[in-house]
Amino acid sequence: MIKINGNIITYDRTILTDPDIDINVYDFSQGDLRRGVRKIKGLLRAVLNGDMFMPFGVNGFYYTLTENTGVKVFYSLGSRRARSTGAKREWKRCNLFYKKGFAVKPIKLEEVKLNVTVDGKKVGIIVPGIVTKRVDLPQAMWDFSIGKLYNFGCLDQTEHPLHNADDFVEFRAILQKHIDKKKVPKVGTKLGDIVYCKKKKRWYLVDCG
Repeated sequence: MIKINGNIITYDRTILTDPDIDINVYDFSQGDLRRGVRKIKGLLRAVLNGDMFMPFGVNGFYYTLTENTGVKVFYSLGSRRARSTGAKREWKRCNLFYKKGFAVKPIKLEEVKLNVTVDGKKVGIIVPGIVTKRVDLPQAMWDFSIGKLYNFGCLDQTEHPLHNADDFVEFRAILQKHIDKKKVPKVGTKLGDIVYCKKKKRWYLVDCG
């Protein structure tokens, strides 16, 4: 069993005022747009014990175990609910996307014991998790996780030639073709569902739910 202890703080997304945003790269919350507010959709920022970045979404968050592994924890930091029923389904999908070359390798299903506070509220619960190979995220994900524009120029282009908007869009298009041809299940393809790995120097789908 994996144990996670400590204090978790979550952060809201920034409202954008920049009119020049590439709609081929970014997705927006339709609910916010109807209210006249523009917020980029994507992973969100949570921080454990003041320094560990834990990206999260609707169904769970990602916790770093080692330099090479991490675990998706099926507990929603937004709704403060366990998402236990989705773990086995997502495990199968992770394996399929990995075999097709889109996702990192899933390693095993394992229980996770949370003994944390989330924005001041105590949480003590055991939930499922999927241990996977870890994606080494660029520092730009810190700003993107609160809704700022993603800095594609944060890495040296010679060393990371695929870390640019065009190659992200191309990866997403290839994934979408597989979805349309029903070679893989329908899945989110926005930036944040797809992220860049500094170690492997390529884009990966990380949310297979």
